[in-house]
Amino acid sequence: MSARGIVYQPDLSGEPAFDAVVIGGGPAGIHAAAALDRGTGTGARILVLTREHPPGGLSQRSLEQFRYAHQTEILTRFVDETLQLYQDVADELGTPTFIRFPYLFVAGTPAQLDLYRQIVADTAAWGFDSRGTILDAAEARRCYPYLDGPGVLAVVAIHNAGRLFFDLVKEHLIARARKTLFATGVCAEEVLLDGAGRVRGVRTSRGTVATSRVIVAPGAFVLHLPRLFPTLALDDLARGFAVTQRELFTAHVSGMPPRTTAFVVSPGMAIARYETDGEGNGSAIYGYADPDEPPIAEPAIDPQPRRDPHFVATVYELLSAAIGAYGDAEHVGPLARRPTGFSAGYYPAFLDELPVIDTLPGAEGAVLLAGTNHYGVMAAEGMARIAVAIALEDARPPADIAIGRPLGPKRSLIL
Repeated sequence: MSARGIVYQPDLSGEPAFDAVVIGGGPAGIHAAAALDRGTGTGARILVLTREHPPGGLSQRSLEQFRYAHQTEILTRFVDETLQLYQDVADELGTPTFIRFPYLFVAGTPAQLDLYRQIVADTAAWGFDSRGTILDAAEARRCYPYLDGPGVLAVVAIHNAGRLFFDLVKEHLIARARKTLFATGVCAEEVLLDGAGRVRGVRTSRGTVATSRVIVAPGAFVLHLPRLFPTLALDDLARGFAVTQRELFTAHVSGMPPRTTAFVVSPGMAIARYETDGEGNGSAIYGYADPDEPPIAEPAIDPQPRRDPHFVATVYELLSAAIGAYGDAEHVGPLARRPTGFSAGYYPAFLDELPVIDTLPGAEGAVLLAGTNHYGVMAAEGMARIAVAIALEDARPPADIAIGRPLGPKRSLIL
């Protein structure tokens, strides 16, 4: 097969051997494929397998965001590498690939404020562009009038946050990957190992391909790994990974400044995104994850939530909490009481909410690039660099993202 680029459900049987195969066509997989394409010789052949068409994974159903406010230096570095790539692509294309707008961390207690202050200080000490401003309640309301209510002690405004336009960069990376075939609509069924435990190929729904290198980038679907590697003992890895469901809803907003886009993380909710038009009217998308909610076994590709009384009652309860957080008896805040839409989001992560990028024990030639949570887009370039260095150069990953690290408490500020 001589064609490169995106090919839907190609017949892969009888293909010559590939120098590397990437399983997964989300942000991490696409960036890994691009890095392999750059890092291999002229005659190399790279294959990407993804069920999605077009490729892009779950990023196609989300607003891609970035910010430097994280609690670990390695994750901050990954974000920095990714943003640098977006800047380079923007310069080359002459088209913006990201926009900046505030990311507001609302502190309701002194402990929360201390945490946010420390994150800004750490990021600056690591040498990254933290640009965090501490605003007391009065200053916050002057700058952001929709932040109202007695629950606001102070706000940390991260000014270098914003939105990444992944689709533009994705198309650029695919077009530049001249040695890579993106096989969409294809399911990877099993990574084949020889008697010595070395990778020898991948069996797919469109035929078996030969290769000695595989990068597995499952994104939200780490729990599929036992199916891909049925002979490996992956129970410990699976036990360190959980998927929680976050209920999302959309509500009308009014009375806000015109042409406003902002992320708000409040003391009582996980995250809110506001967008308004020239008259100050628009929508707010809220996400919420109950910390006591049990993990689900396996996320759907495109979940359709049931509109049953329990779900609706839960959404109303969240709306009430939002109004309570941003308003009082006289000022109910910008939210309408009736949500205009419902959806569900899945938030997969290892227990410490850092990715795992490492070789898979028992499968020589297989590299795992997993646990990207919902920050896969903003950290993709940095994570791909590590995965490809392991695959091509036998490099060792930093201890923070190694497969054998102790999976302790949460170590990243991912909300």
